Amino acid sequence: MIAYKTDIALGTAKVLGFNLTNNFRHPFFSTSVKDFCQRWHITLSFWLRDYLFLPWAYFLSKNLKKESYFNIKTEQIIYSAAIFITFFICGVWHGKEPTFMLWGISFAILLIWARLMDKPFRKFRFWTGISKNSGLYKTFKILLTFILISLIMVFFRSESVNDAFYIIRKAQK
Repeated sequence: MIAYKTDIALGTAKVLGFNLTNNFRHPFFSTSVKDFCQRWHITLSFWLRDYLFLPWAYFLSKNLKKESYFNIKTEQIIYSAAIFITFFICGVWHGKEPTFMLWGISFAILLIWARLMDKPFRKFRFWTGISKNSGLYKTFKILLTFILISLIMVFFRSESVNDAFYIIRKAQK
């Protein structure tokens, strides 16, 4: 078994009498971007949820009184706005470079898109008879999530926006 840095940190803290939260729970086996966010940097994810996403969602839910705006359900507007604000701030928190902002915005877009596509995907699975518990379906979702996360991480690790798009263009060839 391979010892990961987090395992070493957790073990060292335990020897010293501290109980630390396991901060990563096999994130690269996530079946969705939302699942990835719940498995990667867990303490930061909880902090973002508790101190950014939920306050924004509550604020917007108090101020948006209609059932829909421009034929978009208020619930979807609240979720989308709160996710966008949360991940934009998360990007800025990681650094002042535009690449971090694009990284955060990309995560927000993927999470919003996934929520919008949840119902159509369920209908598709129903029509095709694909079980969500099927091994092949889970493998497909893990691979798709891994590819999307890897693509987004290009922005996080690049020195500039131009570098990020250069890497993405080269990966397509």
